[in-house]
Amino acid sequence: MQAFTYQLKEYKEFKVVLRGMPADMSPQEIMDDLFSLGISPSYCHPPAASTPGIINDLLKFFRNRPRCYILGDFNLKHRSWNPTGNSTGGFQLFNFARNCGFCIIAQTEPTRIPSHHNARPSVVDFAISSGLSNITAESMFDLSSDHNPVLFTFTPDFNFSYSYNCTTFTNWNKFQLLLHSSVPGNPTINSEEDIDSAISILTEKIYASINQSSITKHIKHQITFIPLSPPE
Repeated sequence: MQAFTYQLKEYKEFKVVLRGMPADMSPQEIMDDLFSLGISPSYCHPPAASTPGIINDLLKFFRNRPRCYILGDFNLKHRSWNPTGNSTGGFQLFNFARNCGFCIIAQTEPTRIPSHHNARPSVVDFAISSGLSNITAESMFDLSSDHNPVLFTFTPDFNFSYSYNCTTFTNWNKFQLLLHSSVPGNPTINSEEDIDSAISILTEKIYASINQSSITKHIKHQITFIPLSPPE
């Protein structure tokens, strides 16, 4: 026996894509602006970041940190953690984690329960760890949101940690050139506020020059650094 459901037009939800929005604009700001225009959105999904951008950010987080893990809504799918399907970004993240020796920790229950009947539940909230393997995840059905909270349980056990590591290599000659070109000379100092401002600006220039002069690589062997020559 077949059965059908019907929904009145005034109760039907519409999906709208807003293009040209600033990448750093939060979903709450977008919802507030829509409310001011008389539009009442039920949910505003954050803009999807590109997978290469996510991978570069992960390398920055993991560099020089032998034990670290990152968790959140990655909005990426792969059958190794999401049984209902794959996505192109999910394949890229899976291959990246496998090649670097990182561990993806996900639960078996779905973390996102869509409100539309034609959409399938999925696992898009999980964690990625470097140097930590004894982590379990459990999806909790406690809130009314379409994203279920996830409980991660971490037990310190470093005997079976991954040996891979992300290390930063800095071209110090390039760093000196960038810093020299970005700092024109001695600033004018007339007060304590000028001193604090000059220190803050110099610190920002140093960090910016280091970031532009450095690259991050994942290393699968023990790193050996050449010792400095003793002073004569």
